[in-house]
Amino acid sequence: MSFVCPSASRLIARKIGRFDLRLYAASAYLERHGTPESVSDLQDHLFVDYIDDLVQIPAVRWLHDAVQDPQVVFRSSSMVAQQNAAAAGIGLVVLPSFTGARDKRLRPLLTDQRSIKRDLWLAVHEDLRNLSRVKALTEFLGAEERAADRLRRQGYLTAISLCTVRTPLTPAVTRPARDTSSGALTKPESCTRPS
Repeated sequence: MSFVCPSASRLIARKIGRFDLRLYAASAYLERHGTPESVSDLQDHLFVDYIDDLVQIPAVRWLHDAVQDPQVVFRSSSMVAQQNAAAAGIGLVVLPSFTGARDKRLRPLLTDQRSIKRDLWLAVHEDLRNLSRVKALTEFLGAEERAADRLRRQGYLTAISLCTVRTPLTPAVTRPARDTSSGALTKPESCTRPS
């Protein structure tokens, strides 16, 4: 899975969903610096971000989609380090909602004013696509995304809703929420490789 459509040869890729990114802050930070009430208030706040020179995937430069010319006080190439820095009260951070919403140390900010969306892509090497386990996974993810699409169209979801399922074989498997209603299925969006 990737935030960008892979373009390597012999990969078959398709868009399997979208996710939201939101601004988060620790209560300790907000007590010291105040809570931003509007997007324009963000100019007066401190931020946690990626190290620009080490970003190899432009799609993760999401802070710049939230605020222009942010005052960055902590940089890391690790999203986990950024999340922990924000939780320690160093600054505001932009995180995928499926990560930030689960962290009890962080509070979402400006949820009705600022939301960033990114696509989620699944790529399979063409030599592996017919293996039963690969086929089962890709069909499962496709069905889950179609179910999430139906819920979004019906107004129940505003973005792909992820939940964690614990299994005996793996510590955690993340998958989209399941729809129990019936409805028309939609074909997932695909990307094409450059020739």
